Amino acid sequence: MKGILTRDKIFDFIGRPYGQEVLRFKDVSFLTTEAPQFYLEKNIFSVAEKLKDYLKVDKPAYFIVKDKDEKFIGIFSNIDLMIYLSEALRKDLELASHLQQSIVNEETIIEKGNFSILAYSRMAKEIGGDFYFIRDYSKEIFISLCDVSGKGVSASLLTTFLAGSHLMLNQQIEIAEFIKKINRDLYTIFKLQKFITAIFLKIDLKKKNIDIYDMGHSLIYLLRDEKIYHLKTSVRNLPLGINDEIEVEKRSLDFEKGDIVAILTDGIVEQVDSNFEEFGIERTMGIIQSYKNESLKTIKDILIQELNHFRENQPQSDDTTFIIVKF
Repeated sequence: MKGILTRDKIFDFIGRPYGQEVLRFKDVSFLTTEAPQFYLEKNIFSVAEKLKDYLKVDKPAYFIVKDKDEKFIGIFSNIDLMIYLSEALRKDLELASHLQQSIVNEETIIEKGNFSILAYSRMAKEIGGDFYFIRDYSKEIFISLCDVSGKGVSASLLTTFLAGSHLMLNQQIEIAEFIKKINRDLYTIFKLQKFITAIFLKIDLKKKNIDIYDMGHSLIYLLRDEKIYHLKTSVRNLPLGINDEIEVEKRSLDFEKGDIVAILTDGIVEQVDSNFEEFGIERTMGIIQSYKNESLKTIKDILIQELNHFRENQPQSDDTTFIIVKF
């Protein structure tokens, strides 16, 4: 096979002065364009790798498909290849989205008498980097909320990593040691390319106490007696994945009946409206405070409704995740 004839090349030559007259004395090879050739059995992703430079241009390019006997089978273009790869990526993202939804539920509710927890998560795209985990040990509750740096596929890989790490957790493991192990694994695997801010809570329902481990996240608030408190912890608690060895300091707090603790990711507070004004902490906590006597599901529904109304036509800029604990 010598190559291919393209319509553009034929019409271009015919349109030139005396073009048709010249062609009367030429054979077809005069207008033939050499083109890369591929065997029919060749893996399409191997083909895409070889043709990656053609995928960066808008101009159509054509390629020949042949069988093992070197006979012509057909042709395809860089446009055809891009459409195929885009569809394959869409299907992969759809599958990844389903897998992530099985890891991070959109909503989780736990109710134990007057004590209740609600966790909610909504990704900005098909997949994202927010992760939460709740484990009920009857008299003790473990909660974590993690926000992975970045978005998309790379961030979703870390949520899978976090899910695997959390499944190993049991009541005998010290929370500080658990956090240090996640940090070491993250540092070793991703080598400073990714980091995670996180908050870990251990709630002792019998002692009415909360241990708070804030690893560079800081978005944790307490609503008590009509006042809102920012529960700051040690500045030495770095995000996970920045250093191979870290200090982990906790803050302990005795909770009272009627207290509400809210943990957020920045996707809710940094959501902007058409004027690029942020939804903000004050607005978020103000809504929780206004409806504190309602069920957590009602508070969640109103908070999401207000957030959607606030952003109007603005896209959801980041993953939105929060956990509300009512004592």
